[in-house]
Amino acid sequence: MVKYPPIVLKELQVILLQMVKDIDAICRKYDITYWGCFGTAIGAMRHNGFIPWDDDVDLGVMLSDYEKLKKVPECEWEARGLFFLTGECKEKYHTCLYAKVYKKDTSFETDFRKQYFPNNEYSPIWIDVFIFNHFKDIRQIKDNIDYSSRSQKLYWASKLKSPWKLSVPRRILYIILNLIPTPPPYSRIYNRFYNRIAELDKCGGDLISSLTVMEKSEMLNIASDEKEMFPVNYVKYQDFQMPVLKNNHIVLRQLYGDYMEMPPENKRINHSPAILDFGDGRGNVLNK
Repeated sequence: MVKYPPIVLKELQVILLQMVKDIDAICRKYDITYWGCFGTAIGAMRHNGFIPWDDDVDLGVMLSDYEKLKKVPECEWEARGLFFLTGECKEKYHTCLYAKVYKKDTSFETDFRKQYFPNNEYSPIWIDVFIFNHFKDIRQIKDNIDYSSRSQKLYWASKLKSPWKLSVPRRILYIILNLIPTPPPYSRIYNRFYNRIAELDKCGGDLISSLTVMEKSEMLNIASDEKEMFPVNYVKYQDFQMPVLKNNHIVLRQLYGDYMEMPPENKRINHSPAILDFGDGRGNVLNK
């Protein structure tokens, strides 16, 4: 965990909170339901705001609302200094199958990721938007977990600057993926993955989970009946009312156990950025 200078972490959290408020305004305008999840939901319940060391925000949307988000005019995001990217995008810093909202003219990059991306392709400050969909039963989720995990790893590898730091099997996969120039490999991987979750959603079912979550175990632990998830509730989050799932306490307890208890310092995790530029002319504020 990076020990941010307190004023820097506070500045980052102020920016992230304003991004949430802007997303909320867009979602209200276009009748889109979203909610705070994972660490953001813990922060809402335990701290009425950010977890003190946290440096990101996690949001969830149902597949139908993800479709609405994709149709929001670019000018709506641009007016707020934001932009919205899905797995269809070509930007190399977007290495996940789920969507993200980014803050224009900023940078937030880790030492680990810096190795893999060319200069000027560092990730802007972001908010994660995970996609949730319907399943018939737990078995259907289990049957798709390995597929989801493979897809996420392949997608990440398809956008690398260089494959040579990968293991040999993944390096071979990277080369194979890039043999066919059109459509690009990241687009093929995303479309295949998206079509899979869309088909699952069409099959119906009252169980809701997400195949866009990176940890396999979490896909099962966040599975809930739809009637237990909605309508969302609102809880205090800094000076904002954050929407959370109706059964937020149950989901968080399934994921994290006694989430109301503060973890020991050695388990307090953040993204450990090496570059953090707020786009205000100061450059990397972590070097100051």
